[in-house]
Amino acid sequence: MVEMLIALVVTMVVTAGALTLALSSRNLFALDAARTRLNESIRGSRDFLMTDIRQVGERLGSTFPAIEIVNGDDLPGGQTGDPDQLVLRRNLLDTTLRSCQSVSDNDRRIYISGLGEDDNSHDDPQPGCVALPDSDGDGWPDNHQVWRDYRETNGEEMGGRPTVPAFLYNPQTGQGEFFLYTRDDNDDAYIETTSGHSWTHDYPADDQCRVFLLEERRYRLEGDLLQLIMNQDDARPLNLVDGIRDFQLRARFKIPPLPAPQVEPPALDSFGPGDDWTVLRAIEVRVNGRVVFKNEFIEREWSSEILPRNVLSR
Repeated sequence: MVEMLIALVVTMVVTAGALTLALSSRNLFALDAARTRLNESIRGSRDFLMTDIRQVGERLGSTFPAIEIVNGDDLPGGQTGDPDQLVLRRNLLDTTLRSCQSVSDNDRRIYISGLGEDDNSHDDPQPGCVALPDSDGDGWPDNHQVWRDYRETNGEEMGGRPTVPAFLYNPQTGQGEFFLYTRDDNDDAYIETTSGHSWTHDYPADDQCRVFLLEERRYRLEGDLLQLIMNQDDARPLNLVDGIRDFQLRARFKIPPLPAPQVEPPALDSFGPGDDWTVLRAIEVRVNGRVVFKNEFIEREWSSEILPRNVLSR
């Protein structure tokens, strides 16, 4: 009996030690998995943001709002210290089109020349709305042909037609919006959007509005998800990484050239329409991530100043 009790005690001690070791190993494994997941989220956010900030402003002038930093305080219902949002735009083509008639309400057509055959209301063209060259003699002005070829090559089929998003922009007001570009007409020189489209803003012909084939990428924090909104399509956000608790941004500017005083301008928490993005030195980004493990927080933070490379060519 004594020997049996001794054997039982030894067995219990060995089992308890093995169980303790197993539980400790399990906790270490779970802790390591949580840390790895958080590190991957931070690294993923860095990779997405660095790539897109470096490409922003491609084929866009200094007066176009290629970069917007929306301070979290200024968002609807925002409070001090709330996560910011970042909007990055780049032009997909060298060719832009001029809007040669006013566009508003439910207008489907955007006339891109002042010379039409079917509608005499735009026969008195605005500056820049003269007939454009047709170098290959196929009946399509060169700039319109570039757009049509892009739509037919890259468009997504909708209603039997290749369709791509395009962007109508008013340089006088800084307002712009995306629409679906579905059709071309070379005789009356217009491009067309979908039936039932309603414009949020008015685009008077006198304001010299322009049409772009843009790519817009908006980064925002929703809960603990870093999301990407493509071309203002808020209904279909892309969830990039999770475990993110804060997203802060600041615009940093180039030091003025001599003979101006060599003092670095202050960084700004907001940057948008009306600001010259080509004078930026960098976008300062700070991403903070957090996961909970056994009622304790594990945090990681990444911060960096990222150069928009297209400012170097200005």
